[in-house]
Amino acid sequence: MIAFDVLWLYIGAGIVLGVLIWALIYIASNRGKSPDSTNQAYIDGLRRLLDGDIAGGAGKLRQAVSEDTDNTDAYVRLGDLLRKSGNTTTALRVHNSLLQRRNLSRDVKTRVKRSLYEDFKKRGELSRATDVLQELISFDPRNTSLRRELLILYEKRGMWQQAVDTMKRLVDRRNEEGRQEIATYQANIGMTLLKNGKGEEAFRHLKSALKIDKDCVPALIYLGDASYSRRDVDEAISYWKRVVETSPRYAFLTLNRIEKALFDQGKFGETKELYEDFLARNKGNVSVHDALARIYMKMGKTGNAIAEYKKALEIDPYYPSAKMGLARILAATGHHEDALNELMTEVKELNKEVKQYRCTCCGHKLKEFQWVCPACGETEPFPV
Repeated sequence: MIAFDVLWLYIGAGIVLGVLIWALIYIASNRGKSPDSTNQAYIDGLRRLLDGDIAGGAGKLRQAVSEDTDNTDAYVRLGDLLRKSGNTTTALRVHNSLLQRRNLSRDVKTRVKRSLYEDFKKRGELSRATDVLQELISFDPRNTSLRRELLILYEKRGMWQQAVDTMKRLVDRRNEEGRQEIATYQANIGMTLLKNGKGEEAFRHLKSALKIDKDCVPALIYLGDASYSRRDVDEAISYWKRVVETSPRYAFLTLNRIEKALFDQGKFGETKELYEDFLARNKGNVSVHDALARIYMKMGKTGNAIAEYKKALEIDPYYPSAKMGLARILAATGHHEDALNELMTEVKELNKEVKQYRCTCCGHKLKEFQWVCPACGETEPFPV
């Protein structure tokens, strides 16, 4: 029999909500039965929880498991409450003791394993949590939610190849959308490795992403970054140009990179020709019009800059960079009232809402664009 310490004096309502709902169902299903037909202490414990007497309910549950050692449900729930209150050591002891029992049904064993997984995860023992989660998946190979959890564990542990292999099991690789999702995910791993200074390993993942999807935008961007960090500027520019050419709506992510790289090479003048050529083939890209206007400003061609800013604002009347750029030109050329009008409309727009990216899957908000939602793991969830 397991000896329990004093559990706690208070647990938030959110922690016990699931227990209370289950208690209502359990008590209702046993109403009318004699006390001998069920564990009275167990029912009393559930009733006390329903009445808000958390400590008293916990005491009755302790009594229930001491009087009826076969009451696995009481053990599991008590262990879960211990974990949620921060007593993970005792929670582990409770759940592990249940697994020592013989003749547990498959359903009960699965439930206990799930609780054990949560115990290890709460304690930060991710290796042991991974082992238990893999067992749970072996019980239910088609459970995608479990595989999603395994994916997150692999990411936290830096087990990137296992993460990619798990991702491949989660999506349908037979269609283009599935392949794009895998490529984006692998590119995001490459980006993480690149930020951690693991350039060569990052390069392998990014190249693999391009083999899956030759136009994978994050792979092209981060391969450019990796090439640039290795001082292969020409190769970096070629990757970034491909983004502008094949995925114009993501051009805004590469334009500053291209400008800086050409400047480093002493070829800043080529930037204008690059943007003009792109716009000749792909009209209506607000970010390229805005970038070209900045180039004209640096060249001292104010009239051309104004024209490009106005073209950008025809496409998106509230494009912040274009409005600010146009206002600066107007102020510098003595058109103060016009500049003020441009700034006032910009201020009004900013007062409405700061630019944010919202995940279409879980609603998580970010101020900076990302390829994978950090909250739910969905790939390419932020519309641009």
